[in-house]
Amino acid sequence: MMQAKRTVSDKFVRERHLVGLLMQRLDIEVTEYLDPNAPPCQETGVELAAQLCPPGAQIEKIASAFGLDPADGDAIRATARESLTNLATLIESDLGPRGLQIFLQRIGGAFVSAAVSAGHVCSNAISEAQRLTSRLLNDDRDEDRGGPAGFDDRAQRKREYAAERAVQAHATLVAAEGAVAAYAHMVGEAWKPYVADNGNAQSLTRGAAAAQMAAFS
Repeated sequence: MMQAKRTVSDKFVRERHLVGLLMQRLDIEVTEYLDPNAPPCQETGVELAAQLCPPGAQIEKIASAFGLDPADGDAIRATARESLTNLATLIESDLGPRGLQIFLQRIGGAFVSAAVSAGHVCSNAISEAQRLTSRLLNDDRDEDRGGPAGFDDRAQRKREYAAERAVQAHATLVAAEGAVAAYAHMVGEAWKPYVADNGNAQSLTRGAAAAQMAAFS
């Protein structure tokens, strides 16, 4: 009986370690995106994507622990950079410098947005896997009762889902890094998220309206 309890306990320790592998890569708490009272993150763009998505070293551990094929980050990043650079070179003369900059900025934005979204999904999946596994571990401490029927299977599925989302998030992150690298190579400056500046346009519109109305005076 004691051997059986020790075997079950060892199993849950291993499961907790697997969840720990998923949690270690987060530089910020995943609950930040679940708690409505948490302060908003100030970083945007590539920095936020890098915070949310697992890095290559962590993906190797996760893939090994869950029997997954890790994303080839170097190949994805290089392919994204090369493909977009080749495309930009091909259409550069047609778009002109400013047109090419806008084109690549928007493409980079799409890649980064996809990485941020994938990172949020990954973070939420990790948080849910941790919650269910922690509950399962706490239930197992009560020697007089077993855990809920099927709960272990559900927690396992959540851990596997979180691991798969982690691999996907990493793949989108390195693709985004390749896209912004192509932008920097072709434009000569670092990619930044587009922020609309409507202040000057509104001022010009109001000024023009005032000038036109003055003509009626």
